[in-house]
Amino acid sequence: MGNYKKLALVLFSSAAISACSTINEGIRKIEGTPPDTSISAQSVYDEAKIQYNTWLAKLESSESLKLYSPSLYQDTMQAWSKAVDIYEDFAEDPAVAVKSYSFFSSGTYAERFQAEIAKVDAQYDKLLKLKARADEVLSPSIEQMAYLEEINSEKYYPERFKEMKSMYKSLFAYIADKELADAQNKQAEFLNQAKKLEIETVLEANIKPLEEDFNLLKSQQINEQAPISYLKAKAELALATQTVKSNPRNSQLISEAVKKVKFELAHTTNVAAEVRNLKITKPNELESLVLDLEGQLLSISKVFDKADFRDTPLRKQFQQVAQRANNLSQSHEAILQEVLDLKRHIELLKIQLKTAQAQIEAQRASQTEPAKENKEVNEPKPTT
Repeated sequence: MGNYKKLALVLFSSAAISACSTINEGIRKIEGTPPDTSISAQSVYDEAKIQYNTWLAKLESSESLKLYSPSLYQDTMQAWSKAVDIYEDFAEDPAVAVKSYSFFSSGTYAERFQAEIAKVDAQYDKLLKLKARADEVLSPSIEQMAYLEEINSEKYYPERFKEMKSMYKSLFAYIADKELADAQNKQAEFLNQAKKLEIETVLEANIKPLEEDFNLLKSQQINEQAPISYLKAKAELALATQTVKSNPRNSQLISEAVKKVKFELAHTTNVAAEVRNLKITKPNELESLVLDLEGQLLSISKVFDKADFRDTPLRKQFQQVAQRANNLSQSHEAILQEVLDLKRHIELLKIQLKTAQAQIEAQRASQTEPAKENKEVNEPKPTT
């Protein structure tokens, strides 16, 4: 009897399990298959990819922000480095983006990535605000430092440029620490020193080569062979030096001053060469030299009016040729002035002509209108 009870219990249990299985199959059919997580994973991945590319573009060109606060910039880049490490874990497989980041965290890879991006965003925003404040307060220093780099001060004075760079960076540290009064005081000191370096750099670039040329002439005793020309060239050098000190950023003015010095240097060199030639000229060769000079003056004077001044002393011949050249120049200027006057006169005549034409047209119009009116009055009206 006991065996029959056991058999009945086994049969009942099997039937119950089978019934449950049937019920579960029915439920699955009603509910359908489990939802596909691939679509949500892809959208999460796409959003993370957009953020990654956006910040990558921003931070690739952000190194200049390091000047405003090295520590804040480092914090920003560290947060970005962590974000990149997390992104690389799911960059090749979007499905990983929605998986749990670790056994010790309930967040997904994408959520941890978003958290690091939020840190990057916050730090970067602080940097931009600090930059805006520093750019406003330190604008004169920023402009001055940029100009020192533009004129290549580092090439001529590397140690002093290094000192200026150090002073310059310290100004931004004061701004970052919100010590505005100290920043402004240090800025005044920096600008004073930087301006001196600017002037000395321009002098080194433009005047120093000329001074070396003068030293070379002196070593060749040209200052003794052509002392008048040499002193004149020296005077031009002094003017050029003063021009640089007074107008260190006026490149055109400096260029013109340097050009004048170079001209006088060349002139002095040539005069000294002629003096040396005269010294070594033999007495019986001096006549040939004078005749050659007269021949050149005659060629020039014939261009003007075919005049021949060889019956006067050589110095007088030079004066006569110079006078004719001056007269020709003045005559040329007078002709140009006459042409300009004629052009202005022609323009005036054109205006007067247009005014006269307008008046004639107005008179014709006023005469035509009454004629029309008279014609209309005199025309017989049609009979009805």
